[in-house]
Amino acid sequence: VGDLPDRRMREHGAKRGYTINHIARQFNKATDFDAFDYIIVMDNDNYSEICAQAKNAEQRNKVVKMKDFFSQYKGEESVPDPYYGGAEDFEFALDLIEDGCEGILNWLADI
Repeated sequence: VGDLPDRRMREHGAKRGYTINHIARQFNKATDFDAFDYIIVMDNDNYSEICAQAKNAEQRNKVVKMKDFFSQYKGEESVPDPYYGGAEDFEFALDLIEDGCEGILNWLADI
């Protein structure tokens, strides 16, 4: 939190044409539930942690798992953190994120 993403993720993203230069921040339960229509999480731990911070069902229903938008990787349960892995783990994480983002765009186009 407060740092750039891992150098390896930035390098793998750059190979796909992405500029990954954002600074991460913690989820802010005081503002984020009201500020965002949807909160998309990468894994089950994030899902549990964010849902536990919700005050009510309306806030909880805003929390959605990225895996719910996978079309090519329907069997995957999450976007695994590639930090302790090799190049193939970073590539796989990006594959999942791209698949999920495509699914999100298709879903938003339908609502």
